[in-house]
Amino acid sequence: MSDETAGPSAHKTVGHTPTPWRLEGDCVVSGDDTDYTLVADCERDPVWSPLLGVEETEANAQFIVRACNSHDDLLEACQAVSTSLGEFTQDDTVDGMLMILEAAIAKAETPPGTTP
Repeated sequence: MSDETAGPSAHKTVGHTPTPWRLEGDCVVSGDDTDYTLVADCERDPVWSPLLGVEETEANAQFIVRACNSHDDLLEACQAVSTSLGEFTQDDTVDGMLMILEAAIAKAETPPGTTP
């Protein structure tokens, strides 16, 4: 199929598995109990992660689920606050807050392995 006939979805970037995610034993999954997708296997492997204890592995998995499930809402909130602050008369405090928000937004929107 050529680019001209491929249609609008031909150049889509593959995204992550839809949220919300949840822990199911040692796995992070998406979906309900009858129809779910494995997102990540967080089983502690003594060969690959000999220094991580079970508690730390479980805490990391929980953190990943919380961070991923809240990412879109937090990014949307930061963008809304940044837009609202930008409408105020600028002073050093507002400028400082905008710089912090804009840096956080850029970091959240930047793919891993690249610099915002």
